[in-house]
Order: sequence, then structure tokens, then C-alpha cells
Amino acid sequence: MRRSGALLGMAVMAVTLASCSSGSSGTATTVQPTSGSPTTTVPKIGTALVAHDGSIVQTSFYGPDPGNGSIAPTSGKSLVSVTIYGCSPKHGSASFNPKYFTLKMKNNTTASAALGAVTGQIVSTKLSSGQCAIGKVGFEVAPGQTPVTLIFSPPNSSGRLHWSTGVATG
Repeated sequence: MRRSGALLGMAVMAVTLASCSSGSSGTATTVQPTSGSPTTTVPKIGTALVAHDGSIVQTSFYGPDPGNGSIAPTSGKSLVSVTIYGCSPKHGSASFNPKYFTLKMKNNTTASAALGAVTGQIVSTKLSSGQCAIGKVGFEVAPGQTPVTLIFSPPNSSGRLHWSTGVATG
């Protein structure tokens, strides 16, 4: 069973890396400016992005999450999750941690990762050259809130990565 799971994970990462190296940019959503900033285009969840350090981060399977049954969301809130595939650069290391992800709402509020709330949460780890990790990051969403952007912002990084949930912000 563990071997088949490892093989599935390696197959998913191979597809991820191939899509990233082929120059695929995925579908993008135009985001409305905030406070006089220019309109930007943010790729949708499902797009592989390359961070400034050369690590590759692929997102997929965004949506409602039933949780793990042992840590319930705050009363009145629901869980959503996104699956993360992360690989360190060929020559260097990279760290992945659920705390590095934030979910931005339509009204510009944010939600931090709901640590331990979802089954299969990505493990906080430092990956050596060429290693990959896979797992989910969960978030609590209040009633009436609309998640619009997933943000990856590791510490000591020279840039953030953004993905659109596909919800229009206008």
C-alpha cells in the first residue's frame, strides 16, 4: 500500500514538473486593483509556479473539505483545502510548511492555515535538492466570505506566489 502511494505521488510530481518545464502557464484570472495598484493577472489554482529560489509549487484540488474528524472548525465556519505539490530546486533546498500559505478573501481579509484540521496536511519539512512533498493545507472560512487568492509566502524568500480560486473580485 505504501509503495503504491509513493508511486502515485511520484507520478503526480512527474506530471507537475513536466507541465512546469513545458512553459504551461495555466488559466489566469484578472484581479481588480487595490488602492491604486495596477490590474494584475494571477494564475488559477492548478498552475505550477516557480519561486525565486527555483523551487516549484503546484496547487490543485481546491474546494470544501470534510476535515479529519478530530479538530473541528470554529463554530459557524467551514473548511476548504488545497492540495500542494512542492519540489526543491535541482541545486539547493526549499522549505514547505502549512503556515507559509494564506487564503485572501474578497473583502481583503485573510485566513491562516487551519493547522491539523484536514487529513493529509502537508508536513513541515526542509527538502534537499530535487526532493518533493505533497499534502493539503486547510483554511477556516466564515459564512459570507469568498476566498479569491491563495498566497505562498515562505520566510527568507524574495517573493510571494499567488493563485486565483477562480472567483471574480469585481
